[in-house]
Amino acid sequence: MPNLSRLLRAAAALHLLSGIAHLVAPDTLTGIVQSVYDEVLAVDFQPREATTTRVRLLGVASIAFAGLCYWLSTADST
Repeated sequence: MPNLSRLLRAAAALHLLSGIAHLVAPDTLTGIVQSVYDEVLAVDFQPREATTTRVRLLGVASIAFAGLCYWLSTADST
């Protein structure tokens, strides 16, 4: 069974990748979400003008959380 340090590092890596994706391709992610909402939830998702900004802010938050997870993983291993 993995220890806490290993789980935190995995979470940090996944959040870092997610954050980068949100910063680099917010319109692509919005299009994917729009398709999923239409197909799976049968809901008409209409992005607003501030959607790209909110997606990028989510990316920044995800990268900050990745940093926190990594910091906690190093603090846990000592």
